Amino acid sequence: MVALPAAWYLALHASRRSVHWLLAACIGLMTCAVTLTRTRSAWWAGGISAAVFLLSPRAYGGRLRANGSRRQRIGVIAGCTLGVAAAIVLPNRLGWRSGAPYQETLRRLIDVRNGSGAGRLRQYRQTLRMVEAHPWFGVGIGNWSVDYPAFLDPQIDPEFRTYRGRPHDRMATSDAVTIAAEGGLTAVVLALVFAGVTLARPAARLATNRVARPDLEAHLRWAGAVSTLAAALTLAAVDNLILVQPTAFVFAAALAWFTSTPRPNMEDSGGARRHWYWVALAVVVGGTCVVRLALQNLAAWAYASGVSTERLEQLAFLDRGEYWLHIQLAFDWSDRGECDRAGVHARLAATLYPNVAEPRTVEASCVVPRPGATVLPPHEVEAAGTRGDTYVGSK
Repeated sequence: MVALPAAWYLALHASRRSVHWLLAACIGLMTCAVTLTRTRSAWWAGGISAAVFLLSPRAYGGRLRANGSRRQRIGVIAGCTLGVAAAIVLPNRLGWRSGAPYQETLRRLIDVRNGSGAGRLRQYRQTLRMVEAHPWFGVGIGNWSVDYPAFLDPQIDPEFRTYRGRPHDRMATSDAVTIAAEGGLTAVVLALVFAGVTLARPAARLATNRVARPDLEAHLRWAGAVSTLAAALTLAAVDNLILVQPTAFVFAAALAWFTSTPRPNMEDSGGARRHWYWVALAVVVGGTCVVRLALQNLAAWAYASGVSTERLEQLAFLDRGEYWLHIQLAFDWSDRGECDRAGVHARLAATLYPNVAEPRTVEASCVVPRPGATVLPPHEVEAAGTRGDTYVGSK
């Protein structure tokens, strides 16, 4: 969604007809994908972003009509229109239950009394209790899922789901609410300052060009930056965008491109050298994040593939910050009567999520097997008891 303003800019700025129509086709595909998702936040973001881009007096005023051809404007509008029409008319395998799914989503754009809208409001109310308890600096970056169970009222949020004590979601279904809970009012102020500073450069360039000479590119870049930020803020208000790595990368890249300006004579001023320092730092930080994500995906894939407990033990050593991995190993070792190993992982899980009871429960319920006893997992304990077998297992 945040990449659409960049596509609009490139299509309106394209000088070759083949490039323009290729970009118009890309706009159609992106619009079709957004429509097929039936995500209300994405629909809101698309509408607000398009309105900001098209109705900006500096971007779509007389200068654009004088400099940009009618063919370019028609191509952009046709791409958006055909993308929506293709999503509605062409058959797909999504299997919607409703006979008119897109009309239903359109009617429920502002519905907060039923469905996911009501669930979001309940979650936001519970999360704001965290902000009240830690107003200035929050509960810590990445700690929403850690502290949310302590502030949860089951009567207000009865749909709250966990996996062995840990919330299914790592953050609230709103970047704005998550930032306020994890970083407090300090993080909220810094985010607003970032938005203002980001728009300061294209605004200054636009003001300079207004006095010096008309510049179509400056007007389009200003419109692209504002519309990208508007789409991101809309999505962040009711969904996750900025705090999710892939979409955050797209958002940052689009915003940096719109707000960047050419710097002549970088070699003479030493700017190129400083530029490569920042690139090297970005590569190191990005590479660390990629390795961390690869370890998480490797552990998840190994668990889904049904590898042995010993193999999961090795993965847990490589990625010691995954609660689900440690709690699963605690249950596995407890089922086998290895209470020492189960206790190690149960304590690690309790350190990661101190507000959940499952780690302490599995450690306390572990029983060392007697010599010659049959060790059964918990789901077989009841059946074994009805047969009169001897068993040892966690209950």
